[in-house]
Amino acid sequence: MVHVEFSVASNFENPNYTSLSDEAHAGWIRLQAESRQTVLTETPVLEAGLLGSAMVASSRAAGSRKGALIRC
Repeated sequence: MVHVEFSVASNFENPNYTSLSDEAHAGWIRLQAESRQTVLTETPVLEAGLLGSAMVASSRAAGSRKGALIRC
């Protein structure tokens, strides 16, 4: 059995990565359903960066568009 830890919220830096992450997540969900085994463990994500960071700002914006819980 293969066990993979994967986070849906891990690719918020860019909307393109977020879409790829969503597609990968859907594939893992299908594999889990078809195999009737637990192969996916979803975990919370902590992203941190300097105030004013462009990467933090774009990550927050992309996460907000996807409905992620964002706390400061």
